[in-house]
Amino acid sequence: MILAGGIHSPAKRAIQWAVERFPGKPVLYVPGNHEYYDGRLDTTLAEARSAAEGSHVYLLDGDERVIDGVRFLGATLWTDFALAIETPEGPVSDVAWAMKKATNLLNDYALIRTLDETAEPGTWRDKQGRKLQAATRCGSTRRSGHGCKPSSLNRSPGPRWW
Repeated sequence: MILAGGIHSPAKRAIQWAVERFPGKPVLYVPGNHEYYDGRLDTTLAEARSAAEGSHVYLLDGDERVIDGVRFLGATLWTDFALAIETPEGPVSDVAWAMKKATNLLNDYALIRTLDETAEPGTWRDKQGRKLQAATRCGSTRRSGHGCKPSSLNRSPGPRWW
């Protein structure tokens, strides 16, 4: 079972729910943004990790877990401020503008606190960068077994998402 965010707030309640709801089955849990609402980022994560300890629910946030020979990587990722948006002139990326807008428009930056104060986009960007680096290290570590099927590497351009 994979639970990918939006389960319960705070995150430790999601863990408790999963322990009761899926007894005896391995559960991979990646907290989403709402699991951190009205709490501190570090405290909420620490409490969730503590709730999962010794259970069959595995919290993944910059972590990996191998179950029956299959490796799972998981991390809570936040807003990608460098994501380019499509304009009539072509794709444009403006990190400073995106961070300013996020501060004013997204609940994440008002309802989730960091160690010192309400979360700010720059803090989150740094945390996300560290998680992505950890996931990249995990994902690039050579493991035994076979690679992907060559046919899966044929990238056909799908529909534009914007």
